[in-house]
Amino acid sequence: MRFEQLHNEIVGTLTGSMIAAAKDKSLRAALLTVITEALKDEGFMSEMLATMTDATISASKNKDLLDSVLNVAKAAIVDAMKDEGFVSDVTSAITNAGISAARDEEAREAAVSIAKIAIVDALKDESFLSIIRDTLANSLRDGNIYRGAAAGMVGAFNPFGGMRRTSQETADAKRE
Repeated sequence: MRFEQLHNEIVGTLTGSMIAAAKDKSLRAALLTVITEALKDEGFMSEMLATMTDATISASKNKDLLDSVLNVAKAAIVDAMKDEGFVSDVTSAITNAGISAARDEEAREAAVSIAKIAIVDALKDESFLSIIRDTLANSLRDGNIYRGAAAGMVGAFNPFGGMRRTSQETADAKRE
């Protein structure tokens, strides 16, 4: 029992310290600079991804540690999202990583496989399906959807829709 109390105190102290440190403007600015620069290094990014994967698997086995890390991560993300430069750099890094992954056949196949599994799981989730049903039902109640679809169909079938103005219409338009 003593070990568990000590463990809880350590986790609580570390969590509080990390949250307090994240609120210090100069420390936060320094950390954002370090993180931003690190995001530009592809070797670092691949090593960090492997490390984060291993750490996530380990942390998921310890409920207290997982809760602590999630609380700190939430606080850090909320603060980081307020920094436009950081958001821009992260967006750029993610976009570049996505483009690189799209060019890699193995990564693309893995992404497709993950997407298929996610879709199958989502289709088994009754609450997800309920949200989809409600969203579709609400959108079908919107009369503007039908008007827009009808206008598009009429425009597509109108043989004169793409013709140029007549010379009389052009002259009228110039006078206005």
